[in-house]
Order: sequence, then structure tokens, then C-alpha cells
Amino acid sequence: MAWNNQKRQYVGQGNMSKPLLSIGKLRHRIKLQTYISSKNSFGEERKVWNDFADVSASVEPLSGKELFAAQQLHAESTVQIIMRYVEGVNTQMRVMFKEKNLDILHVSNKDERNIALYLLCKEHEEVV
Repeated sequence: MAWNNQKRQYVGQGNMSKPLLSIGKLRHRIKLQTYISSKNSFGEERKVWNDFADVSASVEPLSGKELFAAQQLHAESTVQIIMRYVEGVNTQMRVMFKEKNLDILHVSNKDERNIALYLLCKEHEEVV
């Protein structure tokens, strides 16, 4: 059987039985989008977001706060996203999750093993 020859990646050293990424934790669907600038018929630049990848991920809120500036209330939340490794993900991209736009602040490839990516993201909302 071909699947017996594949190596599995595990946490820790030796014969650990805990997988690095369990499929049950990756229960959310997210869409990674990349920014492309294009020009319209008048020569003006337009901001266009194109889909880069649609993947399963774990989305965990880390913190949130509300700011009052310029007579408006703004809500800001920080989110950590854990997903399987996808080549080419960077901080110039954004994440779409349940109609929310999340800016990618940091991309971490743990131990440079190309198994999982940890994304630190920020969501901006205008409340008032």
C-alpha cells in the first residue's frame, strides 16, 4: 500500500503519537487573497483583491479593544490563524473569514519545516 510509505510529521522527538496538526482543529474555511493594482480606462489605479488559496484553518481570537478617535468608535481585534503550509503566503496578503477582512501582520513557519503556518492578523471595524 502506497500510503504506508509516507512519513508523518509529529510533535517532539522520538516515537510521539501526537500529530502536529490534527484535522479536527482545522475546522474553519478561510480564503487568502493577494493585492493586485490595475488601471482603469482613465488611467487611475484600482485596488483589486484576487483569491490566492482556499484552505482549512484554526482561527483563534487573541485580544480585542475599542478605540475612540475622531468622534468615532473603532473596534480592533487580533486573531491567530494556524493552517497547513502554503508556499508564497506573506504580509502583503489578507485573509477573508466569515465576511471579515483580516490584515496579515506576521507569518511564521515553525522551525522552517514547511508543515504549518501561523498567521498573526488584525481586524478593523468601525462600530459607530
